[in-house]
Amino acid sequence: MTKYSFTLKDTNIAKGFFILAMVFHHVFAPEMDSFINISTGGQTPYLLTQISFYCKICVGGFAFLSAYGITKKLMTGEMNPGSDKSVIITRLVKFYFSYWPIFIIGFIGSILFGDTPLTTLYVNPFKETFSWILPVVDFLGLSNLLGTPTINISWWYISVALFIILATGLYNPLYSRFKFAFAGTICVLPYAIGMPELNIFFTIPVLGVVFAKEDFLSKLKNAFSDKWWKKAIKLLLSLAMIYATFELSNSLLALPILPLGTFACMYFCFNILSDIPVLRNVLEFLGKHSANIFFVHTFLYYYWFTYSIYSLGNKFLIYGIVFGGALLISVIMELCKKIVRYNKLEQSVISHLKKLICK
Repeated sequence: MTKYSFTLKDTNIAKGFFILAMVFHHVFAPEMDSFINISTGGQTPYLLTQISFYCKICVGGFAFLSAYGITKKLMTGEMNPGSDKSVIITRLVKFYFSYWPIFIIGFIGSILFGDTPLTTLYVNPFKETFSWILPVVDFLGLSNLLGTPTINISWWYISVALFIILATGLYNPLYSRFKFAFAGTICVLPYAIGMPELNIFFTIPVLGVVFAKEDFLSKLKNAFSDKWWKKAIKLLLSLAMIYATFELSNSLLALPILPLGTFACMYFCFNILSDIPVLRNVLEFLGKHSANIFFVHTFLYYYWFTYSIYSLGNKFLIYGIVFGGALLISVIMELCKKIVRYNKLEQSVISHLKKLICK
């Protein structure tokens, strides 16, 4: 029997799946109903709204993968003093270096295409005048945390991503010491205090840590041999879990069942999508661009070209234009990064910070 392991390729395949879900979740969100039907004057199909609602699962997917990846990196250097700091520093720098170019593009694009002048967006609520501090806060990805204005409403997740990077460094040793007692406590905490939205900060990242430490994803896939009938069982099981969480998300709301939906989609990505030729390569490619697509796609459909995009009428075309446009921007930007050796600058910053902090 083939021995499977959850690799970087599988991570990117899952990211590709989740970024497709994210764009769908946003483009066909209920608040966009008036634009979705701008050319027909009709009503958005209920199933489309349900699928869009379920696609919020992308938040759980990215939170899980972030914690999983950081934990795997921490595990490789557990015997080296200061390695945990090195991993966290590297992650933080890489995150900011992926975010900042899009912020600059978004800043310039908002001046050229946006309806709201930045001078009226970044306004000090006390003095009611433009404040340069607010763009800096947005540049650091802290607007949602501090409750200050941002040029992109989707960037609320940036604060979550930064929290997960820092928190995983704490979750990892706590799990190593207290095992499932710690994991169980943190996982039920959001439900115990009646705040299921905290799943994004606690339950799902901790599940990412647990699955990384115990290698559950690989064990689950290796539990089935390569026989065709067992593959059929895996497919049916995957679809059953997705359907069950889909129904639950529409009756219990998405956030309370987010951990279950995240697991269902992760299982589907690793056990089914990762084994499909061509499709897995396409998803891997999309996954490599998932961060850029996340950062930029909202500008296209929500801020800059809303009427032009939704007036196309055809929902497949609307989705394709938004996703394809964001992907094109990402590809061009990554090419520009190579030309100017942007990644070399990133590595230089990481090296200097490690020398300064990891002594």
